[in-house]
Amino acid sequence: MKFTILKKDLDKNIENISSAINNANFLIPLRGVYLKLTSEGLYFIGTDNELTIRSFVETDKLIKVDELGEILVNHLLFKNVVKKLQGEIEIKVKDNFLVISSGDDLFELNIMNFEEYPILDFSSIEGCRFLVDSKDIRKAIKNTIFATNSESIEFVLGCLNLVAKNSNLTISGTDKYRIATETIQINTNSEFDISIYAKKLKDFIPSNYDGEIEINVNEHKIETKIDNMLIQSKVVEFPYKDISNVFPKVEDLKYKIEIDKKELSDLINKATAISSDSNYKLEFRVNKDIFSISGHKDEMGSTLVKTKKFTFTNNNEFNSENEIYFCLNHKFLKESISVFEGTIHILVDKVIKRVLIISNSNKTNRQLIGTT
Repeated sequence: MKFTILKKDLDKNIENISSAINNANFLIPLRGVYLKLTSEGLYFIGTDNELTIRSFVETDKLIKVDELGEILVNHLLFKNVVKKLQGEIEIKVKDNFLVISSGDDLFELNIMNFEEYPILDFSSIEGCRFLVDSKDIRKAIKNTIFATNSESIEFVLGCLNLVAKNSNLTISGTDKYRIATETIQINTNSEFDISIYAKKLKDFIPSNYDGEIEINVNEHKIETKIDNMLIQSKVVEFPYKDISNVFPKVEDLKYKIEIDKKELSDLINKATAISSDSNYKLEFRVNKDIFSISGHKDEMGSTLVKTKKFTFTNNNEFNSENEIYFCLNHKFLKESISVFEGTIHILVDKVIKRVLIISNSNKTNRQLIGTT
């Protein structure tokens, strides 16, 4: 294999596939970038066996093609070398080395055995096809992914669930202690219910792309084509947890607190001044006059912050004292309100076990947190 390419084109295509490559993967071949030069052009391929990305440069965009071929080379080394070069870059295989040269600069990298690279299926998916705005789906993923738990022994808790129904796509995540869900519009009446490892779905939509994209889905994988890239992610085979009955019914929501996001954020920041531990819990006491948050850490001390800038409604006929008390994980609460702006509605069920957080600033998103 031997060809010449502009540094900017080489840089761009390496970057295109980088999110699919884990440079610390215990499978050594998967630490590599697979280059395949054909008569049609140059393919860049990266995979971690869950997420696969293929980027393509047409032959007429290459400066020169001398010899076709294919190689596998360490992604991190290749990427770092290319970043140090300028202008036209010549790449060729010599013995067991990939020779990279530009002007007076020359680098030789050991090549890997490309026959050990997994056989990847890039054939078109036969399944459900739909169009969606890339900003909408990227935002929905961002607003739900924090509720997943990639470290759980239950693999499905590290996944996001995608359910299509009635021209809507609902994305949900849960770690058993909270649920985040957001719904966006799509242009299909087809229905599906799939789960994808959250980190892979996050990388599925390139952060630098805006515009409408077509997504293809079947029971095995999800795929999209963006410009010169083909992006695929495997669908998890395990069934997702049924969360349809977890959200409290309207008649069970007896307490309502309305407070501005900035006001609540300021209170949380003050109350967590003594600890930022992810398990640190905050104690809430609310009546018609005072909204207070307190925290305690044996080795640190305690905090107590209050505000009168809120409204409180009690619709529980069995609680005549008109005051409620509950505890929430501070990290869960901060992440939940991060998806909203302006006035936030905090709804608490009659047994004070579930807290539903919603806002008119993002009507399709719901955040549910269990009290501790």
